[in-house]
Amino acid sequence: MRGAHVSRLLPIAVLLALFVTVLSNRAAAEEEATPEIVAPAGMTAPDDDGSAPESPFSGPVVVEDVIFPEGLTFRREELFRWMRLHPKSWGHESRFTMSDWRADLGRLEQFYRQEGFDAAEVTGLVEEERPGRVVLRVGIEEGPRWEWIQSRLVVNPARSGLRDSLRVLVPNPGEPARWRLLPMLREEMVARLAEWGRHDAEVEFLVRRDEADRRAEIKVVVHAGPLVRAEGLRIDGVDKTRRDVVRRELLVRDGDPLRLSELRRSEERLRNLGIFSDVKVGIAPYSHRHGFRAVHVRVEEAPGGRLASGFGYGSIDRLHLGASIEQANFHGRAIRLAVGMVVGQERRMLEAGAFLPWVLHRRVGLRLSTTYEKVFPSRYEIERERGEVALVREIEEVWKLELGFLAERARVLSSKADRDDKPVRIGQLGVALSKDTRDRLLGPTRGRYVRFSHDWVSPLFGSSEDFTRIEFQVRGYHPLGAGVLGQARALVGVLRSHESGNEIPLSERFFAGGTEDLRGFPGDGIGPQDDSGEPEGGRILFLGGVEAEHRVWRSVGIAGFVDIGQLENRQEDLRLSRLSVGAGAGLRWRSRLGYARADIGFPLTDRFAGPPRFHFSTGTTFF
Repeated sequence: MRGAHVSRLLPIAVLLALFVTVLSNRAAAEEEATPEIVAPAGMTAPDDDGSAPESPFSGPVVVEDVIFPEGLTFRREELFRWMRLHPKSWGHESRFTMSDWRADLGRLEQFYRQEGFDAAEVTGLVEEERPGRVVLRVGIEEGPRWEWIQSRLVVNPARSGLRDSLRVLVPNPGEPARWRLLPMLREEMVARLAEWGRHDAEVEFLVRRDEADRRAEIKVVVHAGPLVRAEGLRIDGVDKTRRDVVRRELLVRDGDPLRLSELRRSEERLRNLGIFSDVKVGIAPYSHRHGFRAVHVRVEEAPGGRLASGFGYGSIDRLHLGASIEQANFHGRAIRLAVGMVVGQERRMLEAGAFLPWVLHRRVGLRLSTTYEKVFPSRYEIERERGEVALVREIEEVWKLELGFLAERARVLSSKADRDDKPVRIGQLGVALSKDTRDRLLGPTRGRYVRFSHDWVSPLFGSSEDFTRIEFQVRGYHPLGAGVLGQARALVGVLRSHESGNEIPLSERFFAGGTEDLRGFPGDGIGPQDDSGEPEGGRILFLGGVEAEHRVWRSVGIAGFVDIGQLENRQEDLRLSRLSVGAGAGLRWRSRLGYARADIGFPLTDRFAGPPRFHFSTGTTFF
């Protein structure tokens, strides 16, 4: 009888023993995978079950510093990318919790393993520097690192162009085996294949590892698939806009390979029309014909009519008010019409214009504008009526070629002589070439803008004057690190009369100095002057400047700058000894009302020098 009971209990005992064994192995594995955390004296250590109190201290604790061992493979900044707890810095404090500390150590160990350090061990120590402040010490034993000893690339079907494009992405023998980069490598290869019109491509990695020597071989097998071509067009989201406006901006036609770069450029061209708030250009997921897909365009139309108003103030042009009304999608053809005005203490302007993005069934824009402007600073008064017509041709996505004709009538009233100068008629034919790689037009953070223009003013075009104007300008933007944005600019302008002895009208000369170009000097304050010390303008202009801006809080930043410039009438006067240099610092504020800046500039050269000058400008862009 007893033996029968034993036989019945035996299976239950075996199951219990197996259950205890599984739990023990699982606990041992978790203990091995969890980074070790050492608690200092007076600090509560994690519980045996792996849980940890959020704050083992009586009050809130701030991380004062995080210390890593010397001689690690990775820099301190790279390791901080995987941590939530950072050392105290200006304007930032990390509150210490045990859960965040444990998670940070776990992420660091995972990062090391994905970088090829399979045997890496990460430990942590918390030291209380003073009440409310702790120092975190991270211990890292990297161990040996995996290394690629052989790599192969197989592309099916074999195409030399595809193979050359993908070969640069394959790891080379002798490089570390960074496991975490393999998914990103696959995405990059698939994207490059899409650039070639291979949208059904697949990438496979075959890895053979030698555990003893920590070496590995990789074979990359690429199934490129068929070349996908365009067939059909699907447009969603258009209501007021004509469908042919969308169709003409696309760079892909039926039968063309669906290259990803062409789709992106088409998307950018649609966005630059200014009539859509959102644009997506892609390919349909399926098709009835093998190797063909339809182009899918999805847009959201923006309101065509816009009414804007604003104000501004500058240390040169003083207070000014402005308003504009615009129709950006007239008759659904992306034709832009605008009328605007500015009324200020030293300037009045009324402007009307139109822009047609397509002329004669070609991607050539036509710009028409007419302007009335009156400028009346304390020294002189200029009144202008101007009309302009220009053809604009975009070359690729960053180059732009302009050919235009301008007719202007100007009247200059000098404050020194109480009489009207004779009216000046300007007939001007001009050509300009520009390249714009800035990431955005308002507040760019990287890229360059370069423009060269050549204008001919001649009696052949109905002008009373005869001269040539040449200008070259460049602006560059580049982040310098640590939240600092570097900016640089240069401008060179030359006015050359076609007949010796002819004067250039005052309304057409170059002026320099002040808020916009040479801070630290008065407005229009450098260059040739008359007997009474009033600026007369010049024929040869050079301006340059560098600026570093650092955003310290949200939309507020500080900046330091150096400006240089020279304005002369004769080439022989261009000497370093006559160069004007100003330097200073200022504040920047980007708000909903516009961009405001306040600078104080100090002249560093004696010529045209005076006391330090304060420059201030704010307001919105009206046109």
